Amino acid sequence: MKIEWKRAGIAVATAGLAIGTVAGATTLPAAGAAKTHTLRLNSVTLKEHQTGPRSFAGVDVDKWHGKVIGYDTLSGKFDVKAHVAVIDVAAALRGGILYLHGRSTESGDFTGKVTGGTGRFKGASGTATGVQVSNKVTKVVVHYTV
Repeated sequence: MKIEWKRAGIAVATAGLAIGTVAGATTLPAAGAAKTHTLRLNSVTLKEHQTGPRSFAGVDVDKWHGKVIGYDTLSGKFDVKAHVAVIDVAAALRGGILYLHGRSTESGDFTGKVTGGTGRFKGASGTATGVQVSNKVTKVVVHYTV
């Protein structure tokens, strides 16, 4: 496994899973429907560490328009046969923590699901996507409902 792929997997995963509340736009729901929120952020890798032959952990700072909006921590494992990294992320943001689970490809593309949260994110569900734009930065978009 190349270290570049490891970095791509970690960065994309983190970013894909890190969510910034202040970065989002909200769409108006129909009467009685749950609100859908769209969050956009740049996840910047601070530190990463290989914890086993195919596993890793890391921490990122999440920014929007140059301002820090939160931090996230992640852990993951490489699936060498499928050429993906499977990742779990907890993003600490204003008002709570958002949990995500997803996959990152060797090319740096990330897709994942919002699996819950605490505080204002309690009961959250949705999707997350990310694209690695540099060795340490991933652009992330998350759509979630609470």
